[in-house]
Amino acid sequence: MDRCVKLAVRGKQIADKSFEGKASFQAYCKEIGNAGRALNINLIDYNGGEPIKISDILQQEKDIGELNIYCNKNHDIYACREGKKRYYEFKEEAHYQMTSTWPVKNEFGEVISLCTMVMNVSDSGITKILKFSGKDYTLLSEEDKKLIKQNEELHIQGLSLYKAV
Repeated sequence: MDRCVKLAVRGKQIADKSFEGKASFQAYCKEIGNAGRALNINLIDYNGGEPIKISDILQQEKDIGELNIYCNKNHDIYACREGKKRYYEFKEEAHYQMTSTWPVKNEFGEVISLCTMVMNVSDSGITKILKFSGKDYTLLSEEDKKLIKQNEELHIQGLSLYKAV
């Protein structure tokens, strides 16, 4: 019983960092063997008005290997981390706006800037790119595609970001 209470407290602590003041939620952790823990979060009456940074959980919480996001008890997002790669699976009827930021490297492997892409995602994958590198999206140039290819960590619906766009 004590172990269950600790997992519930840990889940709430992690969720508080990303969701407190943005959405009402219930959260708990579950042990998943060698992969660490799965964090399960149910957003209550979440309308999408406030952005939530679920990737921060996978990047910053080293003991969390899997993440399940429910919205009013409907399973919307399954995410997991394998090494530095993050995989997102959006379930049926799930529609979210997602922002991805990654370092841009020159030919010597040195970080020279950051690239940000804002997109709408659903169970169909990326449905629309809204902004790319701070500008409203029009069409991706060959240079833009090279920048996207540098983001090797993000996978949506089983595809790398580069293949998903």
